[in-house]
Amino acid sequence: LLRASLPLTPRAPLEVFYASQTTLQVLQKKLKSSEDIDRRLIVRLEHPEDLDDDEVLVPVDMRAAGGEFDSVGQMLRVLGPNRSAQAFVKAQELFESRMDAEEQAQPTTAGALRAALEEAEDFDEEAEEDAIYGDAGLASDDASPSKLRRRV
Repeated sequence: LLRASLPLTPRAPLEVFYASQTTLQVLQKKLKSSEDIDRRLIVRLEHPEDLDDDEVLVPVDMRAAGGEFDSVGQMLRVLGPNRSAQAFVKAQELFESRMDAEEQAQPTTAGALRAALEEAEDFDEEAEEDAIYGDAGLASDDASPSKLRRRV
């Protein structure tokens, strides 16, 4: 799951997950009318890379899910589609009810989230290179470990 823990005091940390606002609205409508939930709707929540860049993602607090799940797939296996949908709707309600407006994580778009994840991944790779190669006393950017590795 795409999660971020945001520490809050005195409350427990949030389990923030960014979910498609459109998909959440569809789930709410189906639950309200007692329709069965297609598991593909739930699976869509786990894959923001499949969404259009301008799709709005809203933060939800997955503590409302009623258990520790490593993935949406695991949640589906344990809870089934209808209870998983209920968990996501409750997670959205919990997030909205527990935070002051200035403390809340803000909605974003799928494109912005993908860009942030790529940037974080690039940062992690650079940190790993620094940990492995160190700066080797090299002063110029042309001699950075990543550029040296490309030359080898």
